[in-house]
Amino acid sequence: MNKLLRYFGFVGIFAVLMLAFAINAYADHTPAHAGGDDIEEDDTDSCDENIAPMVELNGDEEIVLTVGDSYDEQGAQATDEEDGQLSVEIKGETVDTETPGHYLLKYGATDSCGETTVVYRKVIVMRDELFNNPPEIILNGPAFIKLFLGAIFNDPGADARDVEDGHLSDGILEYATRGSVDTNTVGIYTIEYGVRDSGSPTGERKKAIIERTVKVVDPSNDDEGDCTPAEVDCGDDNGDGGDNGDDNGCTPAEVNCGDDNTPIDTDEDGIEDESDNCPLVPNADQADADQDGIGDACDDTDNSGGSSSGGGGSSSGSHANSNSNSTQGEVLGAFTDGTIDTTSCSPYLNSYMRINRTNSIEDVVRLQLFLNQSEGENLLVDGVFGKLTEAAVHRYQQKHPEDILSPWGIDYSTGYVYILTKWFINEQFCPGTPKPQVQ
Repeated sequence: MNKLLRYFGFVGIFAVLMLAFAINAYADHTPAHAGGDDIEEDDTDSCDENIAPMVELNGDEEIVLTVGDSYDEQGAQATDEEDGQLSVEIKGETVDTETPGHYLLKYGATDSCGETTVVYRKVIVMRDELFNNPPEIILNGPAFIKLFLGAIFNDPGADARDVEDGHLSDGILEYATRGSVDTNTVGIYTIEYGVRDSGSPTGERKKAIIERTVKVVDPSNDDEGDCTPAEVDCGDDNGDGGDNGDDNGCTPAEVNCGDDNTPIDTDEDGIEDESDNCPLVPNADQADADQDGIGDACDDTDNSGGSSSGGGGSSSGSHANSNSNSTQGEVLGAFTDGTIDTTSCSPYLNSYMRINRTNSIEDVVRLQLFLNQSEGENLLVDGVFGKLTEAAVHRYQQKHPEDILSPWGIDYSTGYVYILTKWFINEQFCPGTPKPQVQ
């Protein structure tokens, strides 16, 4: 009996120990918030065995295009075993299908543990082996230049670009000039400017040629003349099919072509006003650093710029294809509704203007509005300093010779909105504006 009691005693103790062990094990494997406490679970340990996301390109890893083709971005897809679908970020170079080269694109995705996977795509833009675009060449400055005997000829040169080879300044295009000008001998000279590209892979090279005419005349015996009023196109703005004097306030006879037998060289620098980029300021070298058509000697804008090729060497400045001489300071006179504000006392015009030059569009618009409203002109307000606008400026200068022409020592109009014409118009808006001193 005693043995039986001792046996069950040992069994009971063993059962109690086993029960205690089971309860302890259950407590160790139960989440901390299972008892009702809202404690965030620490999942740091879960990133120890994190699997990096997988990124797969849509399309090929390498795409080959020809210059002029379009590039359509196909993107990529990313998935993650823990996070599911992920967004893909695209970085790298911008594919320029107009420029041959290799462009590398990066496609990356990052999961919640901060692990990133990146794949790459290469886009190759090649020149067309079967087709080579010809280069384009344009003159810097006018196609016709008239010089007086003994004057200095500073060749403005030409500018060029090519679809495959880029700009002339890139050094790939082959540039050359042919011809010369002897300013000590009366005559007509032709300068030829040529450019040739690097060719296609098949060896074909293409070229472009443009010419400039330079006329050297004797001031004492220039009987030809280069302009007659009948040659001036005043436009046909009323649709009647002709230049009959009723179009936009202009008749051919009103356009001042100068005296055919007496070439006009106001500043006496040996260059006729028609060709002079500073007709009122002596500048025999015709230097024009920013290539805006207004010589450095009379340019009121910043002349800094790059380099420009010329037949007689290089000159500082870059070829301008867009309007320069942008206005500075406060914007003047609202003109969106076709009217001008005369209450402002900041300069109404901020730059000089002339036909066949790069002008400030905004200032030309202001000039045209002023001439229409103040002088009764009927100019199209388009920001273009053409023959009609020039003729209107001639009339305005002839109406106010004492203020605009006499200080220069001349009795004829120039059609050029320069120091005194600009001042006189500005003075209408700001009476008492100091008059510039000129020589």
